[in-house]
Amino acid sequence: MKVLILTSINPVLSGSTYSKLTNSLKGEIEADFMCYPFIADMIVRSEDKSYLPAFFSVIEATSKREIREKVYKNPNRVVIGNCYKQERFDFIVSFNDTNSEPFDPYIEKIKNDEDYEKFKNLIRLDDMYTAEDAKINIPSMHHLILFLQGVYEKNEIQPKAN
Repeated sequence: MKVLILTSINPVLSGSTYSKLTNSLKGEIEADFMCYPFIADMIVRSEDKSYLPAFFSVIEATSKREIREKVYKNPNRVVIGNCYKQERFDFIVSFNDTNSEPFDPYIEKIKNDEDYEKFKNLIRLDDMYTAEDAKINIPSMHHLILFLQGVYEKNEIQPKAN
């Protein structure tokens, strides 16, 4: 079962969600967690790169077949953040416990800021998931944990791929 927890691509917000979920659900559910903004932030810190190009490089790289097969080897996967719509999910839920508008200020800045015009032409911004793609808006971390526990109940999980 693949679940997208759609959050802002802000690495602090999505990284915090990733950390809280993995700490809270460790050993409780049989699913692998992945957070594209967290990975991009690690690249930024280790290689002195700019965040937005690093983020879009990560999601572009994982859309390539050979990398995708490794990343999504386990059919029970929780992705936190956002990615291109070519990646399909069984559930898409939005999570924004900051209640800020717009849903993703980073994406809005790329769309509307003239300084990002060239960059916008290099990425597939229109292929990203939006809050409208989510079937459910989850209001708190507590609710998000309960949701994932329900989705990955022991009798509902698919076996791990070898």
